[in-house]
Amino acid sequence: MIIHEEILTALKPYNSISLEKMNEVKLMNRIDNKYVTTIDKINNILNLTRKDYFVYKDNNNFIFTYNNHYYDTIDYKMYIEHHNQRLPREKIRIRNYVNSQDSFLEVKRKNNKGRTIKNRIKINLKSTQDQNGYVNKKSKYNFDELSPSLETTFSRITLVNKSFKERLTIDFHIKFQNPRTNNNFEINNLIIIELKQEGRSFSQTKEILNLLSIRPSSFSKYCIGQALTNTNIKQNLFKSKIYNLKK
Repeated sequence: MIIHEEILTALKPYNSISLEKMNEVKLMNRIDNKYVTTIDKINNILNLTRKDYFVYKDNNNFIFTYNNHYYDTIDYKMYIEHHNQRLPREKIRIRNYVNSQDSFLEVKRKNNKGRTIKNRIKINLKSTQDQNGYVNKKSKYNFDELSPSLETTFSRITLVNKSFKERLTIDFHIKFQNPRTNNNFEINNLIIIELKQEGRSFSQTKEILNLLSIRPSSFSKYCIGQALTNTNIKQNLFKSKIYNLKK
C-alpha cells in the first residue's frame, strides 16, 4: 500500500497555488471526465503532470480530507435515475472540508448535454433553515422528502493547469458508511481521477493517462458506495464495477 509520504515526495517539486488563485477556476458549469486506476500508478501520474500543473497547497498541506453526506428520497429516486442513465438528474449533498472545517450544501445537476452544473452555499451545520430554502429553490426535490443516505470520506489532491482552464482531482483512501443499512466499505487500492474542463477540448492529462493505459470510466462515489453498502437496491448497471472492486 502506497503511503502519504511517497505521494508527498512526488508533490514537493510542484509549483503550488493558493485557494484564492485556484478559485479563479471554479468550473461550476463544466464537462467531467473520470478515470479509475490502481493507487500504485499515482506517482507516475504526478511526475508526468508536474510541468503543466500547479498543486493546491494550504498551510503546508497538499492532501486534504473531504467528508460528504448525500441525501436521497426514501425510495432512492436520485440513485435510480443515475442507475437508469436518465438525464437530467441531480445529486444533493453536504460537503465538509475537514481541514478548514467549512461546510457547503451542494446541488449537482447533470443536464442532457452531459454538462455538470453545481450550485452551492456555505452553511452552518447547526441550522437547517437555509438548507431547506436553498434545496427547494435549486432542486426539483423538496427538502422535506430527503434524508441522509450515504456518507463518504476520502483524501484529495487538486491540480490546476497553468493556463487556468481545468482542474484535476485525485481521490484515494475512500470510505463509505451507509446510515440506512449501517454497512461500511473501504476502497484503499484505487484512485478516482476527475478532469474538469469548461468544454470538450485538448488536455495534457488525457494524453498522459492514455500513455499510462488509463481509460475513461464512469464512477459515481454516491452510486457505487450505495451499491456496495446496500444489497437491497437495484444495481445491475454497476455489477461489473462492484465485482472488480471486491476482487
